[in-house]
Amino acid sequence: MKKYSLLLLFVFLSSIVFSSSNVYVAQDSIALRSEKLVSDANTIKILSRDTQLTLINMHYSGWSKVSMGDLTGWILSSQLTKKTPESLIINKANIDTDKIKLLEQVLFRLKNENNKLIVKIIDMKAINDKKITELTSNLNKVNVDEPQENIDSQSINNTQSFSDGNSLLLLIVGFILGLIVSFVYARILRRRNIISRLY
Repeated sequence: MKKYSLLLLFVFLSSIVFSSSNVYVAQDSIALRSEKLVSDANTIKILSRDTQLTLINMHYSGWSKVSMGDLTGWILSSQLTKKTPESLIINKANIDTDKIKLLEQVLFRLKNENNKLIVKIIDMKAINDKKITELTSNLNKVNVDEPQENIDSQSINNTQSFSDGNSLLLLIVGFILGLIVSFVYARILRRRNIISRLY
């Protein structure tokens, strides 16, 4: 009784392990059949080598129930393999290479935009510093009464706070763009490592 229980447990566990996984046709011209019987009458479709199928379950008789899109049928288990064909791996690697090229172009564009923003930040800071210097020197040159002096110092303070606010905003934007560029660049390097491991 214990042997039968173990056998049933093994069959149950193997059906769970092999159910709903991808399998591939191992040979050319393999028939997908409507029932577990070799006959021309029950052929649904002829499959070529490396066709990807979804394994529904494996039967103890040596047949496997599989699906491909809307089609469901039976194939001899010996004509299937779980190993991914090299042609599919190479196609996936080529697709990944194309994605990496696109990401590299985006990264290059982001780097250029980041450099332009940094130049603008530096230019704006230089212009604001120059204005502050001019206002300060004009204030020192002009000898006027105290109310006028208060107005000029207030305008200098307003200009300086406006200048600091703009500089801070531009620095934050530059920092965020730098983070984005770093993230994209790290993803590209990680993908390159994955593709190099495939070969």
